[in-house]
Amino acid sequence: MDLEDIEVSVESVAALLLNNELTYSTFDRNIDSDEVVVSTEAEGFHYTVAPETADDYHIITDGGLKLYSAPIDGGVFHSSMFGITGNGDESAEFTRAFVASAGKTLIVDNVGKDLEANALRPLANTTLEFEPGVVLRVVEGGTRGIHISEEGVTVIGNGALVVMDGSQTSHGVAILPGAKDIVVDGVQVVGAGGTGDDCFYVGGISGDVVPQNIIISDCVGDGAGIARNVLSVTAVDGLLVDKFEAFGAASAPGL
Repeated sequence: MDLEDIEVSVESVAALLLNNELTYSTFDRNIDSDEVVVSTEAEGFHYTVAPETADDYHIITDGGLKLYSAPIDGGVFHSSMFGITGNGDESAEFTRAFVASAGKTLIVDNVGKDLEANALRPLANTTLEFEPGVVLRVVEGGTRGIHISEEGVTVIGNGALVVMDGSQTSHGVAILPGAKDIVVDGVQVVGAGGTGDDCFYVGGISGDVVPQNIIISDCVGDGAGIARNVLSVTAVDGLLVDKFEAFGAASAPGL
């Protein structure tokens, strides 16, 4: 990808989203799908133009131009590339980010505001890394915070906080059948769903399949009087829990 092919530069992702001058009529020729044609000055992000009929685009300008995010160094995406700015429920934006970053790395940026979404679902062989200070609030009435049911997922929390208020119907971090070779490191969970749910849950059975080879390290769970247990393990083949802090469960046993 030759960055000299960039044709349009805007101030920031926020400005790009609000731009009503970038439309398909802006370009009077066919756009090569591998050609970078839009960049942001503040973040240094680059985008290619998606087909006008595409429904798998990553962001869309106010002018209706659909864009794909270009990974940094071939394998790293940032949540801000997808317009995730801490502006209400951004579950749909996170879904697009996970599809784009499958098998690569998605960094959740600290945008200076709490993020709100439901059930972040990294795909197989994806690294999900939170910048320090990120707070993710699970949407009111939603299900869970982080959902892991794929192989080879690594979550690097850097102290990120997942917050639930009891209105949800599942767990803060749920590691479910299909999950294999998983690392969850440095994640803090406060609260859980209010239907007998936990801060961290490992288990479930699908046929004869259970989560396999799971590592949970340097994590903190605060049940906040809502979570049934801070850590609940119901079915797993191979589990290491290392340096785990738990308190505030709704009732015994707590773990």
